[in-house]
Amino acid sequence: MSALELLSAVHAPDGWRCVVGIKNKKVIKKFVASAEEIIEAGKQLVEDGFDAYFACATFEQPTTRSGDNTKEFRALWLDIDCGEDKPYADQRQGVSALKQFCKSSSLPKPTLVNSGRGIHAYWTFKTPVTPALWQPAANRLKTLCEEEFLSADHACTADKARILRLPDTKNFKDPSDPLDVELLYTGEPVDFFELRQALGVLVFKEEIPDFITRQVNELTKALAKNREYHFKNILVKTDIGIGCKQIKFLSENQK
Repeated sequence: MSALELLSAVHAPDGWRCVVGIKNKKVIKKFVASAEEIIEAGKQLVEDGFDAYFACATFEQPTTRSGDNTKEFRALWLDIDCGEDKPYADQRQGVSALKQFCKSSSLPKPTLVNSGRGIHAYWTFKTPVTPALWQPAANRLKTLCEEEFLSADHACTADKARILRLPDTKNFKDPSDPLDVELLYTGEPVDFFELRQALGVLVFKEEIPDFITRQVNELTKALAKNREYHFKNILVKTDIGIGCKQIKFLSENQK
């Protein structure tokens, strides 16, 4: 898998993409429409001695790299720090810990990127999901890492607007010895809902519709006045609803 293929796997097809360059606290941010443009921007950043990053989400508008502006997601990710004074002495230890985590948690093998010193892991989805669906899964991944004692930078794990290093660029943390950022392993895209189930994410209330999706009879349609068949509206306007009101009224008078 090339850097272009990784971006195509991580990014949803719709929305704006964001590439970021950082050098000596100077930050360059650019919104682009395609993965190819990220690759070209990354090459220019490296030539100018910048660390090159890309935002993992796509965005609604080419204005701000913020969580509120995110449009869709096609991956969960982890940033595992390795090296001196880090949770893992080297990348070998980091990868070993990640493998054990996947095994104990029954998670599929993720795509791995050598970030120069650490490891970035991506579980890519077959289809993109909304921020509302993504966030509980990302939060649960963060918690699961803590439960299974996998050390990762969890400011990154559940951050909707997170940027990670772009493969086929350089890590300039030590300008005298820049390190390659490169792909190590390609995992298979997974079904988001199966991954969510493996993580142990519970369905949350926003996913439960408040309208009746099955076919309804003509009387109910008339009672609902041909609007959406919201259960609360139908309940009030039918005998069931009247009965509920009567029960409530009687119970109040019996107090």
